Amino acid sequence: MLKTGLLMKLSASSLGFVLACSNPTAPAFSIKFGTADLTSQSETASVSADVGEIVVTGKITIPDPCYSGAGSFDESGTTLTLHVTPGAHAGGGCATVIAYLAYTARIPATGTHEVVVIHESVGFGPSPREIARVQVTVP
Repeated sequence: MLKTGLLMKLSASSLGFVLACSNPTAPAFSIKFGTADLTSQSETASVSADVGEIVVTGKITIPDPCYSGAGSFDESGTTLTLHVTPGAHAGGGCATVIAYLAYTARIPATGTHEVVVIHESVGFGPSPREIARVQVTVP
């Protein structure tokens, strides 16, 4: 059975977030985005286990520094799939230059899980892209 996690959005220059719950029985989920980085050269994702949660840190490609980020996760058995996408554009004058948006996602969990990290694009580049597939055991 597929469970949809929570969807969270925030601007690239903010550390706050807005939460919308699509399934109140799904585990709590958080994702925070940093500021746009113009010096990175590639997307990344690193998966680790902490007490009671899976932590994913990474960088996703955005079409310019004025984009925010969005994230959600799906659970199917012991597989957790994190989806990270560019969010809304802030508008205004923004340099048309590829940037990378850092994020940290936290998914409460216990036991052994396969974690798949998918980066998706909106209107540019190949999409979706599997960035990581890791098995972790959460204490």
